Amino acid sequence: MTTENRWNNAISKAADINGEQSARYLGEGRFLIISASDPDNGAYEVRLTASDAATPATTCSCPAGEHGFPCWHQATALLMAGYADAPEPVVEPDVAARPDAAAIGAFLSNPQAIFNA
Repeated sequence: MTTENRWNNAISKAADINGEQSARYLGEGRFLIISASDPDNGAYEVRLTASDAATPATTCSCPAGEHGFPCWHQATALLMAGYADAPEPVVEPDVAARPDAAAIGAFLSNPQAIFNA
């Protein structure tokens, strides 16, 4: 999995679980994020530090963050600080609006027909 995919997954998870509700800004680019898997006993510190990139460098004290991987804790901090946008929700198309098997078969047997209609 690419780093970009990991970031996209982390941002999606942060938005899905409403990570901002479990986060506190501590000041000076530091955030405390409550663990989703152990909210009674776990919290992680995320730090945003200035970098040459448009988005600040991030570190997190969670296991993924300590191994250099993007995590939803970092994504939550970036969302809170305005450096990331929550993804648009995926809306599944209405099953009834999908073409039926006969329509698909007709198209596959004569795809030019849609241009002649």
